[in-house]
Amino acid sequence: MKYIVDAYNLIGYMHGISLSDRDKESQLQRFIISRIGDSRDHIVLVFDGKRVEQSFQRKEVQGAVTSIFTPYGITADQYMIKKIQQAPEKSKWVIVSSDREIRLAAKHKRLLSWTSDEFLARYHHHDEFDSGDEKPSVSDSDVDYWLDQFNRSDGAL
Repeated sequence: MKYIVDAYNLIGYMHGISLSDRDKESQLQRFIISRIGDSRDHIVLVFDGKRVEQSFQRKEVQGAVTSIFTPYGITADQYMIKKIQQAPEKSKWVIVSSDREIRLAAKHKRLLSWTSDEFLARYHHHDEFDSGDEKPSVSDSDVDYWLDQFNRSDGAL
């Protein structure tokens, strides 16, 4: 499957990578590369061109991950919508963005689209990028120990 990802949009939904991080692009690239493994998936990360001196599109390829940095003045949204409009209907692309305009363009072309949250839920393995929302399992012996500690009459822990 080929995924075309609104990269900064995805970062905005992640835990462990922040839009304010200086190396957010390389962190996202490493995160995605670590998930691909032996799959046949190809991921295209589309980043906004934010550097004035970058008047041309830049492309980096690392195995099955391609990162596209749009030229200055062209947003990732504009780039993705143009690619979507050029795509053959019902192609085997998955468009990943929570941006309504991008998702609507994908719908008109009958392309599958996922929100950033959906992509993370389906493509994400728990690790240092995890939200930490999962509660650790607690055994009966753990509960008994802490009940004992809090029920001590001498007040000492």
